[in-house]
Amino acid sequence: MKVAVRRLPVCLTAAVLAIAACAGGCGGKVTLQSWQHAVETYVLQEGNGDAGVLRNVTIAGGQRGFAVLGKAKASDSHDAVGLLMAHRAAGGRQWFIYLLGLVRKGDLVELRLAALGLRAWRPAAPCEDHDDGFVWVVGDDQQVGFDHYADYHRHAWATRHAGRPMPPPYRAFPRPGDRFQVVFTEPNVQVTHVPSGAKWNLTLPAAAQRLNPKGGGR
Repeated sequence: MKVAVRRLPVCLTAAVLAIAACAGGCGGKVTLQSWQHAVETYVLQEGNGDAGVLRNVTIAGGQRGFAVLGKAKASDSHDAVGLLMAHRAAGGRQWFIYLLGLVRKGDLVELRLAALGLRAWRPAAPCEDHDDGFVWVVGDDQQVGFDHYADYHRHAWATRHAGRPMPPPYRAFPRPGDRFQVVFTEPNVQVTHVPSGAKWNLTLPAAAQRLNPKGGGR
């Protein structure tokens, strides 16, 4: 599990906006890091630093989440799709917890939890730093959870449509019929894909934990 802290001003500069234009990966490849940067830029630009704006963002299908698409054509694109699992307060911060899927040319290749934490919003003077800035906690690539999720969908499709290849909606993320359950016992988060039993776990930092403000994770 990785914890990264970035102290960022609440003002938007030309540099931030210029980088935002490539947040989806100018070459059509979206990574975990470019997805994180796109989320941060959206909070700064659309919420003026208030992460609460993320509660109103939806992805394809109308579910709450945050997606960054590399290209318009899925078969040529590397995408990152975060499905918002929960919004919780813990350790003196407000946390937005996503199950993040990396999709390569239409196929899901990785699933992990990623949580963005910010201290309670307060008005700030132009370009004033927030305490601790953006705090990211990213779960490990838990292969067992991914395998259970993928195997369930492959088996379900083969049972109902023997001999037919899986169409794009059943290879990307999220998929038709997905249901998730979130259990939050501070500071631990567990997300379960109900149909398959696949699980992902994350531990949020405690309020007393000293966080080192480095610009890692890009």
